[in-house]
Amino acid sequence: MQLVVLGTFACVGLSLLFNYLLLFSELTSFGRGIVMSIALPVLIGVPMFAAIGLKLRELRSLRNELNRSASYDRITDCYHGDVFSSLVERRVSARTMKPGAQGALLIVNAEHLGSIIQQHGFSWGNEALRLVANTIRSSLRRDDFVGRIGMTEFAIFLHHASEEDAVEVGRRIRNEVAKVYFAPEGEKDILTVRVGGVAFDGAVGFTEMLRAAGFQMSPAERKPNEVEVTRLGSPSVEASRPV
Repeated sequence: MQLVVLGTFACVGLSLLFNYLLLFSELTSFGRGIVMSIALPVLIGVPMFAAIGLKLRELRSLRNELNRSASYDRITDCYHGDVFSSLVERRVSARTMKPGAQGALLIVNAEHLGSIIQQHGFSWGNEALRLVANTIRSSLRRDDFVGRIGMTEFAIFLHHASEEDAVEVGRRIRNEVAKVYFAPEGEKDILTVRVGGVAFDGAVGFTEMLRAAGFQMSPAERKPNEVEVTRLGSPSVEASRPV
């Protein structure tokens, strides 16, 4: 309110000052009227609309930031877990999945993040997460997407992917992460991830898919340095169902 009052008085003062100065000019009354009708809108309108435009741009930028923060994890710039699950559910629902369509879900675990945090602190732990997330994104296809579903875990949805495709993507991620240069406090360290997942056909629930993919991350089910991907409904997955 105070700004409105001050702005109004400023406009009135500017108008009076301009009129006063025109009294000493050699212009006719008509000429002074023309000058006033052009100059005042320019002197008052341009700064005012420029300020309004800047504020609107700031508001748009703030709104975009808020929308992005609601969907993406601040550290890794991956989807939040609940957003990721909603996107997957939409992709694999009975309404959107075509007959015979297939896909896969991979889980990537930055397994030694805890030791990095213990040795170098949370800032370096966050940097390791960012590097892993960037490597995952660069290893995916255009239609695939990734979300952060835990402290050290990422989930990846592979659209129209077979078991072989999922294994290939998982191996590529694991190998590329190992190549990343990571030297906290000048001490070079090798980033490692564990990858496991499940492939599926047709419509399936996200919870069932995630549980089956997580089963492949179990130490009892893993082979050293292997990307374990099984098909949803296979005996190994069915055996993991709670009775």
